[in-house]
Amino acid sequence: GSCAAPTAADSASASPDNGRGGATPARRAQVNLDRGTEVVRREAELKRDALHIFRRLESTSTPDERATLCKEAVALYDDIERRVGAGMASITSGRIVYCNALMECGGLDALRECQDSRDPSATALVERVVP
Repeated sequence: GSCAAPTAADSASASPDNGRGGATPARRAQVNLDRGTEVVRREAELKRDALHIFRRLESTSTPDERATLCKEAVALYDDIERRVGAGMASITSGRIVYCNALMECGGLDALRECQDSRDPSATALVERVVP
């Protein structure tokens, strides 16, 4: 699965002893976090669409509608690369946005119910979002 957020190694490292009897404080590398308005817009659209599906999934109880929504959720997940870009950083960010939307809508309960349904679309959704 891919909803586990990747861990980023801490880029700061302590400076070696500078001859004054102690280590100097660590310095963090400057990182440009300006991802651009287009990237932010695409991620916001992905979040909006994911929330729309997951809120409906959370509120429905009929097996047929749940199966349809699981199928929509799988299609949206599989479309992340096209929607946010083909680079691994873009895909990873898109998957995190998607999974955060799922969690915002009671995702664990919804996934548990999907697993219990034995519907192929539900199984496909669980396989994509559970590590």
